[in-house]
Amino acid sequence: MVERLSSDRLDRFFEKTGESYRIKREIRETVVFAPQNLLADPPYSKMDLVSCRNLLIYLDADGQNRVLSLAHFALREGGYLFLGNAESVGQRDHLFSIVSKRWRIYQRSGGPKAVDLPIWPPVQSPEHERAKPKLADVAVQALADRFGPASVVIDRHYRIQHFHGTTVDYLTQPPGAPTLDLMAMARDGLALAIRRAVKQALENNEAAKSVATRAKTGRVEVTASPLGGRSGDGLILVSFSPARKGSELRPAASRTKKGNPDQERDYDDELKEAREELQAIVEEYETANEELKAANEEATSVNEELRRPMRSSNRPKRNCNRSTRSSTRSTPNSSTRWPNSTRPVMTFAIFLSGNDIATIFLDTHTRIKWFTPAVNRLFDVIDADIGRPIANLAQKFVNGDLVGKARAAVDKLAMSEETIRADNGRSYSLRVQPYRTGDNRIAGAVASFVDVTELERSQTRIAEARDYAQAIVRTVHNPMIVLDGSLRVQSANPAFYQYFQVDAKETEGHHVYELGNGQWGIPALRKLLEDLLPTQGWIADFLVEHDFPQIGRRWLALNAQRIIGYGDRPGLILLAFNDMTERKQAELHREMLVAELSHRVKNSLMVVQSLAAQTLNSSRTLEEFGKAFTGRIQALGRAHDIALRGGFQRVALGGIVGQALAPFRINGRIEIAEGPLVDFEPVVSQSLTLMLHELATNALKYGALSTGAGMVSVGWRIEANGSNPHLSLTWTESGGPAVSAPGRVGQGTRFIKGSARHELRGEATLDFLPEGLLATIAFPLKDAVNTTSAIRPSEES
Repeated sequence: MVERLSSDRLDRFFEKTGESYRIKREIRETVVFAPQNLLADPPYSKMDLVSCRNLLIYLDADGQNRVLSLAHFALREGGYLFLGNAESVGQRDHLFSIVSKRWRIYQRSGGPKAVDLPIWPPVQSPEHERAKPKLADVAVQALADRFGPASVVIDRHYRIQHFHGTTVDYLTQPPGAPTLDLMAMARDGLALAIRRAVKQALENNEAAKSVATRAKTGRVEVTASPLGGRSGDGLILVSFSPARKGSELRPAASRTKKGNPDQERDYDDELKEAREELQAIVEEYETANEELKAANEEATSVNEELRRPMRSSNRPKRNCNRSTRSSTRSTPNSSTRWPNSTRPVMTFAIFLSGNDIATIFLDTHTRIKWFTPAVNRLFDVIDADIGRPIANLAQKFVNGDLVGKARAAVDKLAMSEETIRADNGRSYSLRVQPYRTGDNRIAGAVASFVDVTELERSQTRIAEARDYAQAIVRTVHNPMIVLDGSLRVQSANPAFYQYFQVDAKETEGHHVYELGNGQWGIPALRKLLEDLLPTQGWIADFLVEHDFPQIGRRWLALNAQRIIGYGDRPGLILLAFNDMTERKQAELHREMLVAELSHRVKNSLMVVQSLAAQTLNSSRTLEEFGKAFTGRIQALGRAHDIALRGGFQRVALGGIVGQALAPFRINGRIEIAEGPLVDFEPVVSQSLTLMLHELATNALKYGALSTGAGMVSVGWRIEANGSNPHLSLTWTESGGPAVSAPGRVGQGTRFIKGSARHELRGEATLDFLPEGLLATIAFPLKDAVNTTSAIRPSEES
């Protein structure tokens, strides 16, 4: 066997006795041999290694669990457990982490655990003296099994310690290695509610509830309750139960019905949940990032403190003669040990060893100079390896060239940093930089391995949450944009580009007030973004009325949410638009119809009276009067009926004018000129009928038709206006009484102008000229013309 050992190891650890070798006495004295009954004797404590090979296979499950618990109690933090080839830790995997699955080497993990120590000396209790379970305890356990909700007991790190009831509806084992992480086992839709409830329970030390929504099972109520009060051990009971009746998930909104409020509410709820999930993950990421920064600062501080005593220890050496220094350098192992600064260096070395960051110091020839205990996770290294080249040791990670980077740090003073993957699946940030002495001489390189596994997981969860939120935004039918703190557009969903008829090039990166050639500089929008949102954080259904160049006049309900930034991440503003144009126009139309109904009842009586008087004057006999008067009253009724029914089907403009004015065309005093043939949509036909009837009524009461010599002329034409032509209809009165502008705006005037603006998206002007009223109604043909009609040169009146 000694042929496999180097001469240095033989001289260091063995002494020759005759023809054989034996371990030196000082090493033998550190080893104590004593019999130990694992099931009866009290355990040792603070041990570095427990080797229990091929013993567990002879014990039952209870005995195995007891031995593993005692081994966990006996080992120090980070100590190792060595089992046989046919043995494993089984259900006690939360007490040990795997170092080598092949060789059955495990490392102690987790905090201190309570263990039932055996009574010493052991006392054999008679069988009849064993305590029997109390009847009340049996009854309570039976009631808990029957009526208690599905629950789990977890620690502060969300690791499950106990299951109660059937949890298959709420928890599931994910693919891959088995886990007891509650957040990894939570089914879709429950993670945010669990995190919120547990966080509130830990902060307030009292029960907290949260409700989650799942597509298959509806709403689930999650309750988190601390166990043990303020002096407890940090265990939390998390229970799951269906939400109470009355808080069920409402039925999904139909996606085929545009503008369904339930559908919009579902999208808002889904987006809000995604935003809260993203916020929680960001907070975890920030916490992990802060811990990483603190660890790096701590390592830097320790490195500086180590350099300081070394500089002080080098001062007396400068006073030594050259031969003494040469002799010191020629000592075989002098380069592998710390400078002889004794206490200060040892103090900081102990401090660095207690840190969980794996740190290893190499000399200029990449030989091990010193290392922290945490390095054992990445190298099979012991204290006896000090002085050996690092390249001779087997490393437990891939895609990392430590030797090459150490040489680059020594030769080129280059600092490098990369992420490596360890054999146990964890990720580490490897940073290699030069190590200088007090006299600014390069003495080697220092490599630190910082565990970034949780940081990578947080980044992955953040990326998944971001993709999830972006997918929701893209699929929402309402237009949405995202603004930064300076109100510049960061992104927009497809519905925004489609609704406002713009593209990403003229939208993203531009200030929100500059969109559409400055058309978005709306005072109401400025008030929302600059005054209300910074103080309230969330604004809902803020109504804005504006005339957009591409889509015309719109009423929009704005919903804004301010997202607070963290660290270097700037704050954002989420702005959503809900088109309320149809609803607002319907409200205005309804209000106008109510006012018009009251006004028209009064006017109708006066019109009937005027028609009767004019018919009587033009009739020679009573029979002729009755026939003419009855026909005109029926025509007036038909015009009212057409207006109230809500429109026409492919009615030409000439027909609309003729039907609307039929009751008033007495003795040919209303002339209808020829004009282009245009077919209108029903709503436009109704509006024109009502406005023409209003003009004729006013003419009959006050204007040209109120006298025997008055005349009215009606005509229309199409005016080119770029790509959106307009129709202009004129009403001209003459031969009537002298006209002057009224002192106040009457109901008829308000009705005509309001109908032209809100229903036809046009404009109506009434000029009270001395010779008679001149009314002009102009509106765009883009949305007014029937889609199946054709505009021809002229039509017969």
